[in-house]
Amino acid sequence: MADGSGATLAQLLKRLRLAAGLTQEELAEAAGISTRSVSDMERGVRPTTRKDTAQLLADALRLSGSTRELFEAIARGQTPGNEQDEPPKAGRLPVPPTPLIGRDDDIASACRRLRRPDVRLVTITGLGGVGKTRAALEVARQLEADFPDGIFFVDLAAVHDGRLVLASIAQAAGVRDSGPDPLEQRMAERLRSLRALLLVDNFEQVVDAAGVLAALLGQCPAIKCLVTSRCTLQLKGEHEHVLLPLPLPPAAGGADDLLRFPSVELFAQRVQAVLPGWSLTEDNARSVAGICRRLDGLPLALELAATRMKILSPAALLERLGNQPELLSRGPRDSDGRQQTLRATLDWSYELLSPAAARLFPQLSAFADGWTLDAMTRVCRGGSEIDLLDALAVLIDNSLVWRLDKPAAIRFLFPVTIREYAAGKLRQSGDADAVFARHLTWCLELAETAAAELTGAGQQSWLRLLADEQANTRTALEYAITTRQSAAAHGLAGALWRFWEINGHLDEGRRWLSRVLALTGPAPAAVRALAFKAAGNLARDQNDFGAAIEFHNRAQVLFAEAGDGAGLAAVLNNLGAVELDLGHRPAAIAHFESSLERFTELNDQWGIALVLSNLAHAMRTTAEYAQAEQTARRSVLAFEALGDAQGTARSLTTLGLILGRSGRITEGLPLLARAADLRMQANDRVGLARSLENIAWCQAKLGDASAAAWLLGQAESLRETVDVPLSADDSVEYDETQTRLRSALDPAERAALRAAGRAAPLTDALSRVPVQFQPDVPDHEPR
Repeated sequence: MADGSGATLAQLLKRLRLAAGLTQEELAEAAGISTRSVSDMERGVRPTTRKDTAQLLADALRLSGSTRELFEAIARGQTPGNEQDEPPKAGRLPVPPTPLIGRDDDIASACRRLRRPDVRLVTITGLGGVGKTRAALEVARQLEADFPDGIFFVDLAAVHDGRLVLASIAQAAGVRDSGPDPLEQRMAERLRSLRALLLVDNFEQVVDAAGVLAALLGQCPAIKCLVTSRCTLQLKGEHEHVLLPLPLPPAAGGADDLLRFPSVELFAQRVQAVLPGWSLTEDNARSVAGICRRLDGLPLALELAATRMKILSPAALLERLGNQPELLSRGPRDSDGRQQTLRATLDWSYELLSPAAARLFPQLSAFADGWTLDAMTRVCRGGSEIDLLDALAVLIDNSLVWRLDKPAAIRFLFPVTIREYAAGKLRQSGDADAVFARHLTWCLELAETAAAELTGAGQQSWLRLLADEQANTRTALEYAITTRQSAAAHGLAGALWRFWEINGHLDEGRRWLSRVLALTGPAPAAVRALAFKAAGNLARDQNDFGAAIEFHNRAQVLFAEAGDGAGLAAVLNNLGAVELDLGHRPAAIAHFESSLERFTELNDQWGIALVLSNLAHAMRTTAEYAQAEQTARRSVLAFEALGDAQGTARSLTTLGLILGRSGRITEGLPLLARAADLRMQANDRVGLARSLENIAWCQAKLGDASAAAWLLGQAESLRETVDVPLSADDSVEYDETQTRLRSALDPAERAALRAAGRAAPLTDALSRVPVQFQPDVPDHEPR
């Protein structure tokens, strides 16, 4: 049986065995079969094999993903699919902390609809706090077997800009938000062949972006969508499922009878969570039934009420509700009565807060997707730090704030509905501008500190911190732009560019910078220059070289105007990098030398290290190998002294290539491998792709064409993930590798190896490099 490239089981098994470094005897022993069986399959005597034998061989060869699927299909005589790369992996659904109560019929109905072939979109609607997210998660869990390519969970809770909806879906589906092609096109290309479910939560705040889902459904025929929203999306083919509050008990009844009603069961469980010894009895059953009826069986309202059982008996709680008739008011006929009930419940909860907690509550709504204690004390006002901590504890006890343990720090967040309610209180207070101004100041200081730390030993921890605060920095940027605070907007965007670059958020970063650079308000020249420089760097990352040069030229003028020597040196370096990408090596070298001179005058060690690396890289194809090597070694040592892992990886790459070009491949290969490892740890996929291409170049020069072809396949997959094509400079080693592979491998073999590399998991990449990493780079003069 042959695959699309003509490979039979005999050919494929032999290639994979050799790639794994195994003899026939070793493979047979690892798989638990006879050597004769392996020999017969490789000689074509046995063109197919049994399912269990194919699985044993795949396990012994340590195959996974699409490579395993391809091998097992061919081994069993089946026709494999012709996908060009492995589909994105579905993420795990969030695990709810409590059991779902009273939703069996709703779940079954939604599942039946989504199983119908003519239904592509189901929207679960209902008021805030009714349990839409919880129900949707259970629907998705029960449908996992119906969607073999998985379920992608998209939480839009922190997204309030419709332009970010597609990016959020792409992130959940494993499609990078970077590259010159429209993100919608990249999404369609990656998802078109998948049988998967998109679970999109909290769509009501960006409902005008519903066309994003319509486009995806139109271009991806096997995809289905399950959406939660307070209102329908008003799309063709949409099926609405209205999630009503939980069924209510009768006004009177015994304890056992009342517990059969989901609203009572939910209330009782939540009370027992805060009062472990409490139980529903004949004495309190009537009051509990009254509470559930008064609160319309709304889950969030019931949960909020249950927390008050710490201080109130059921009878006292019911009486309090009864003494405030506005809590149950339905309001005008044309308004949503249940929304008013929720608002009333939240008003009641808010009124029971301590004065300090009531002051803190609205201010916290400025945070998007949570906050840390440090952030709260910087942004919010309300007495001393101890006073704020006590007030936060009250909000947590009242279920108005949730705690979330993260690796970097404990975070706190509002449920979406409660944040909206708190935001309304903030608007009514008249303090909104002051709070958001402090929030902007905090985000700006955080980003500026992180920008400096991203070039040092704490790079990884700061990347994680910025990822946690991404929704907050987005909120701050939006506030700065809409209020036309030009200086703050330029400063914040200029400080965030490296985070956007490392994480592959190139499209988003360029969109923010485009809006920021359009502001006409006053801003210091040096601050505006940083934003232009940032825009130039991101444009270069996407091979938009014309825009990159234009932005850097603008930055150069502004840095000169501000008398900022470090800024001028940085722009000269960046212009050199663009020239190098364009293949203009002499011009690049001239820019790098000018930049190095300025950084040296300023004694800027990081700048010196960076330009030395770039200068050595530009010199690697000249005859000045000794000078290039010396320059690269200086850069490696400088970056290592600074603790900059990304810079170290960049310089090791350059040094490895120089050694390879000077005939010392065995010395250079370990350095390239170490650089790849550093980039893998940083999740720098663009850098890792370049590292694998450079390692492939070495392997090809050493005569291992099979390993080189596999690595190029893996690198191609990485580049497609981040949509960063080869530049003219990248192509130097790449083209040389291709030439060697064409001479060493026939087209079918070359295609099969590259396909295997493309399909393999990223974690397999470094295992293909048969060298040990060097812990240090020897400090010696080049030979």
